[in-house]
Amino acid sequence: MVTLRGRDKKRQTRAIIDSASQRSYILKSTADEMQFESSCKEKLSHSLFGGTCTDIINHDVFTVFLSKTDGTYHCNFKALGQDVICGSIPPVAKGEWLLELRENNISFSDKKKNYGPQEILIGADITEKLMTGGFKLLTSGPAAIETKLGWTVFGKNGMREISDNSTLLVISMLNKETLISNLWSLDALGILDPSEKKNKLELQDEARDHFLSTVKVNEEGLFKVSLPWLDNHLKLKDNYDLAVKRLDSTVKRLKAEKLYDVMEKFLMNVNEKAS
Repeated sequence: MVTLRGRDKKRQTRAIIDSASQRSYILKSTADEMQFESSCKEKLSHSLFGGTCTDIINHDVFTVFLSKTDGTYHCNFKALGQDVICGSIPPVAKGEWLLELRENNISFSDKKKNYGPQEILIGADITEKLMTGGFKLLTSGPAAIETKLGWTVFGKNGMREISDNSTLLVISMLNKETLISNLWSLDALGILDPSEKKNKLELQDEARDHFLSTVKVNEEGLFKVSLPWLDNHLKLKDNYDLAVKRLDSTVKRLKAEKLYDVMEKFLMNVNEKAS
């Protein structure tokens, strides 16, 4: 929980830290309620989990004013307006980790039963500036991270997870309304069935001709053949810039949480075993 400060009012609201998001966001409805004025607009296409990219979307840019709930810290930053930030995220559930937090003098404000939506998403562009370096790994599983806006908890608890409907709740940032059938629709994935234009015999002949014209024997005496590709297919993106940004974000987060050396040793150990 944080305190959101507007022109003529202030109130507590729920915020989520997501270092995988390159930008920060605020609900449009919240920005309107607090009378935040849009300073400009930005056109963005969001790259989502699984490689899906949204259409280019116009976002209003707002200056958001936040404070720690006890009023000891204040900040402001630019955030993009968004209709929906993420699905429903319940507050911290009761468990032995709450006792551990109290024993370590760590207060956690997001414990209300009647919780509302996440109205603010703090992305990688702001997260690094808010980290204090405070870190406590709880024996029950989760880890507590201190920020200038208060403590937050992340990670998996050690208890057996039980769902009322035995399904897995997946929280998708920057939700996009779509049909479930699109998940397995080849057209939606950009894969067109050529059999719609050509009969099976033509396809078989083309496949045989392609095989005969590309099959070779390499220096090791093994057969090598080129894979067939879809005609007129768009050039595949390498997403190099996106990968670099995510790597930089991950490195910054590990250093802020003082886990960089631990992860480096782990990866070196894995590399040695693999070699």
